[in-house]
Amino acid sequence: MIDPQEVSDIRGIGTVDGDEVKLVSTRGGFHIAIRVSRDGAKPLAAGSHPAIVTYQLEKNLKDRFCSVMQKSERYGGARITDLSKSLGHLVDRDISMMAMSKGESIDVSVNLRGVEIGLFKCEKDTTSSTLSLKEWRLDSHEPEVNSEITKAAARSILSLCRREGLENLDTRKARRI
Repeated sequence: MIDPQEVSDIRGIGTVDGDEVKLVSTRGGFHIAIRVSRDGAKPLAAGSHPAIVTYQLEKNLKDRFCSVMQKSERYGGARITDLSKSLGHLVDRDISMMAMSKGESIDVSVNLRGVEIGLFKCEKDTTSSTLSLKEWRLDSHEPEVNSEITKAAARSILSLCRREGLENLDTRKARRI
């Protein structure tokens, strides 16, 4: 249950079978898609970014979900890639990892039960064929888990670098946020 004072925004993001789907965003950065019908409200998807919620809706509901344009949103129009398989057994602990690519930015979000616990912010520089890690954060308090997540994120970011046709990965100027 989300307390009303925790809600920062509610807006329509599309429809499912003719019913409106609203995105409820909390002050803590949690987002949940709710289907509003005559029978009441039903949660459909949740995550740490609106783009992840939309990705889940499109993946799970396929053609039944019809999205509205979200041009002003930071990740609106982003290409989402599920990187969770690189986490191995951590997926069994409800940890997931998604990459959100838009323009020159690639953000890799690490989530525990839909709540963001890590973020790796990268930028592409096609002139130097480099993907640069600019900022990162990891909030898990288990050192062993942090180590495994960091290794999985590094493998995934390197894979994204190659997939984007970039030859270099630069982490020298990365700062912790």
